[in-house]
Amino acid sequence: MISNFSKPKGLSVHSKPIGVLNINNHYDKFFELLTTMIQNGFMWEENGPNLFSQADNINDLFEQMKVF
Repeated sequence: MISNFSKPKGLSVHSKPIGVLNINNHYDKFFELLTTMIQNGFMWEENGPNLFSQADNINDLFEQMKVF
């Protein structure tokens, strides 16, 4: 999955938001990894954590995805 985001514009398959239900901060390390990859030049910034909507409850996640 990560290799698809490492190219400019990824695969450009769709423009739909990606929602991550991050309960109990389960995916925090994943988002840290994406940030580190950007800082070290392994990923384009526009293809990093900003591709994802994330929240710790479903209602907030849906609200974020509506305005994507």
